[in-house]
Amino acid sequence: MTVLASRFTEEGAAIVADGRRIDGESGRVITGTGQKIAFGELPNFSFAFGWAGISSFDCPSGKKYSLQSLTLESIDELRPTRFDCAVELIESIVRGVHERVVHHVQGAKIPTYAENERIAHLLVVGYFKTQPIEAAIHIRSRDGVLMGAEWGHFASPPSGCLTVVSGSMRIAEGMNADESTKSLPEAEKLLLSYAQQCIDGRGRFIDCEGFGGHIHLARVTPQGCHWVRPPKGDNANEQTHQAHKQSGD
Repeated sequence: MTVLASRFTEEGAAIVADGRRIDGESGRVITGTGQKIAFGELPNFSFAFGWAGISSFDCPSGKKYSLQSLTLESIDELRPTRFDCAVELIESIVRGVHERVVHHVQGAKIPTYAENERIAHLLVVGYFKTQPIEAAIHIRSRDGVLMGAEWGHFASPPSGCLTVVSGSMRIAEGMNADESTKSLPEAEKLLLSYAQQCIDGRGRFIDCEGFGGHIHLARVTPQGCHWVRPPKGDNANEQTHQAHKQSGD
């Protein structure tokens, strides 16, 4: 499981994730320093995104592919294209990821761990033509076959409430009752607190099982994206460098 959440303010947005990755079949902890947030930069669209659920998969070729790396490939492919609306752009990114997954799995079965068939969840926060955008999209698998993506929600402007794509709803409900979060630093502090409470709830609350590892958090404004609390680990160094390059930092 993954903690993946965001919150918008008038000054900008913040997005947070934990660092624990777990093998879906064995339940074994793979790492506590996984990077689950990355940055994207396209014409008129500066954004951060994260995946929850199944984040990587093995292919018949023996290679392992992550949804994050396939998303970055899809973003690069779309760089020459100009879009009139954010919905079309985000759908094109997800379509590119879907096509890459289908190509790499070569007809092999994709494991389905969720009863509602939703195996992966994408959260996008950013600014399209300076307008704030928040979107959630779900990838589904039925009987091991990858299905089409479905929208969870799209908001422009976002509500300003705590948006949880993956995490403890029990903890989120208490935090959404707090109307005092107005500034971006306050939103960042709230998200860090939310992620930490999700991790601390492991063993006490059923919807906190699986959370853990290093918490990383990014700030997103019309000027671009940067880390407030960067990811850790050798696997994060290359991706962080690439993300800063894309965002122009």
